[in-house]
Amino acid sequence: MRRNKNEFLEDKISSLKQIMPEVFADGKLDIDELEKMFNGYVDDTEQKYKFEWWEKTNSQRLAYIPVTETLIPNKQASKNFDETKNLYIEGDNLEIMKILRDSYANKVKVIYIDPPYNTGNEFIYEDDFKEPLENYKRQTGLIDEKGRKTTTNQDTIGSKHTNWLNMMYPRLLLARDLLTEDGVVFISIDDIELPNMRKICDEIFGAANLISNSIRVSNSAKNNAIYVSDIHDYTLIYAKNKSRIDEEWEVPKNNVEEFQKRARSMYRQGLEIEDIEKELKELVKYPRFYDFDHYYYCDGKGVYRTDNPGGVDNGNFNTEIIHPITKKPCKKPTGGWRYKESTIREMERNNEWHFGKDHTVIPTPKRYLEDYLMQKPTSVQFYDSQIDSKRWKEEGIYFDFPKPVEYIKQLLRMSTTKNCIVMDFFSGSATTAEAVMQLNAEDGGTRRFIMVQIPEDLEQQLENVSNFNSKEDIKKNIKYLSKNNKPLKLTELGKERISIAGDDIIEANPKLENKLDIGFRVFEYAETSFPVWDEQVTNEEINKQFWKLTENDLEHDVAIYEVLMLLKTYELTDTLLTLDKRGLYHIGDNESTLVFLGKKLESDIFEQIIVEEKGYYQIVIYDNSFIDDSQKQNMIARIGHQKLDFI
Repeated sequence: MRRNKNEFLEDKISSLKQIMPEVFADGKLDIDELEKMFNGYVDDTEQKYKFEWWEKTNSQRLAYIPVTETLIPNKQASKNFDETKNLYIEGDNLEIMKILRDSYANKVKVIYIDPPYNTGNEFIYEDDFKEPLENYKRQTGLIDEKGRKTTTNQDTIGSKHTNWLNMMYPRLLLARDLLTEDGVVFISIDDIELPNMRKICDEIFGAANLISNSIRVSNSAKNNAIYVSDIHDYTLIYAKNKSRIDEEWEVPKNNVEEFQKRARSMYRQGLEIEDIEKELKELVKYPRFYDFDHYYYCDGKGVYRTDNPGGVDNGNFNTEIIHPITKKPCKKPTGGWRYKESTIREMERNNEWHFGKDHTVIPTPKRYLEDYLMQKPTSVQFYDSQIDSKRWKEEGIYFDFPKPVEYIKQLLRMSTTKNCIVMDFFSGSATTAEAVMQLNAEDGGTRRFIMVQIPEDLEQQLENVSNFNSKEDIKKNIKYLSKNNKPLKLTELGKERISIAGDDIIEANPKLENKLDIGFRVFEYAETSFPVWDEQVTNEEINKQFWKLTENDLEHDVAIYEVLMLLKTYELTDTLLTLDKRGLYHIGDNESTLVFLGKKLESDIFEQIIVEEKGYYQIVIYDNSFIDDSQKQNMIARIGHQKLDFI
């Protein structure tokens, strides 16, 4: 079995070799031949537009540097580990997505991220190529080799943007690899990096795959603003391949129950139609009821708007509609009624005509809100974070500007199917996980989430933060975790939020108990379980290296998950059964794999593998577990090379 977990680039190269073998010579890509092949499609003009920044090439390379690390399970920190299909992964998202890429390539339907906004401060995500500020100034000509200023403008805004771009670029490259062909990525962003985020997304996903640059209005005014208090941010929406999205998007109108309740209350109070109309016209001016513009009326059947009774050239002029008060024929539309007489009479019987004050006003058809609960998503949406912040503060958890769960649910309604995978690799407050569980509770879906978050140290955060309110919030989070005997990490707050939110959903919907997946498997970034040859080894250390390769003992209940991922065809939540505590495992449902990772392949397990091998697609055995080479050759002779793999 190949142990290089970053085989995705190799697979791309292999595909290219199959499609265009003529552009390869001695296994290497011949750029000249490739350009000849694409003659007429290559832009070789010197003035073509490029979006470049310092270390862009290295940041791109980072997405394809092989990774030898792995993910290990933490069952104690998990919830319903054996049953759940959800994942919460702790570690740097760049490395974790590289580990996941082979197993989850083209499997994630929706990615939502709310990456760190660029405040100009140092990033937690410090990747290998990151340039020190002094070196950046030198490379860009702001200072000379002796550190002297070469310009009076020492604004470090270039470095500020460069660091942020280098952090985001490789992660978005990996995100694209994970998305299904009809997959969608949602990226929350503010004004500072919106232009740059748009450019790198155009480059990675293709400008033609931009779906929307939508605006979320939060109503959270900033009192410390000097000129204008921004109350909005953006969500960039890109498809991996827009042409592969088959269904048109529709979402429910927001706050429909509350709006209907208010309108019906007015009707039951006996208000006149004109008064109800006046009140509802005022109500729809509020952002939370923006979706109900024109729904100004209410009767015994519910809230409604009016529609055009005409609008045709050769309509029905013969049918008379009698006004209920004046008892006289009503005025007709210029082109006549758009309905035939039988339809008009049916509408009269169902009280589906809205009449004016007298017969001089053309009556209009009623369109009840209950029949139009869905709509196209709009590019401006109103969702305030304060409700979510207040809720979690009551639990003792203080999140820094969490995105509203209702907003994330609306994004998922646009783009998910009921049984897809949703990923958030800047998980933070884990709003996306709660949104997935809530949406599943509402529509019976079985969506699964993958949350990825770096385990930031809260005590370190406390030292670094200068804002008084932020300091106080971190102190309260530390107090909460200490009280609950939890490590002082941001990831612990995320896991607590998911756990509490899941329990709240079941408490509100008892029938969903043992039906709705509110659990999560926790995995942590760690060194590989298997011995790795150090290519930089000195002669003095060779024996030590050989010992590592031949005598290494595995924690096989941990290493089995690494094997699962190395096989590339399985996910971290697929079936994994322990057949023998000495290290024999079953992986998968269809095309399952038999794995032995024990220290010693004893004769009874050897015979069990021989007996059961026909029921398995492949058999993987830890090479160090063979008693001797003859035992290994015996197994090869009895099972065959094709089915066997050694690690």
